[in-house]
Amino acid sequence: MKQPNSLKPAKPRRKTQIVASAESFVTLLRLHIAKEDRILFPMAEQVLNPDRQEEISKAIAQLSREQTSTGAYDRYLALAQALDKESKQ
Repeated sequence: MKQPNSLKPAKPRRKTQIVASAESFVTLLRLHIAKEDRILFPMAEQVLNPDRQEEISKAIAQLSREQTSTGAYDRYLALAQALDKESKQ
């Protein structure tokens, strides 16, 4: 797989910073998702009628399909894999 042009070999200290930032982001994202699951989604189920919930669900599914079809997921996955590989060198 071709590495993105914007990636240049990082110095060891920079690699450590990149890894630490990525790990912090993963932690933040997990906390965010957990909060949605525990608070936001149950609250939405209480205040939104089933028709509105279905409408939102369909809109989210459509957005997901659009993002997948543009290759965004694959590009970000390739970037994450390249950074992971680089951090281990």
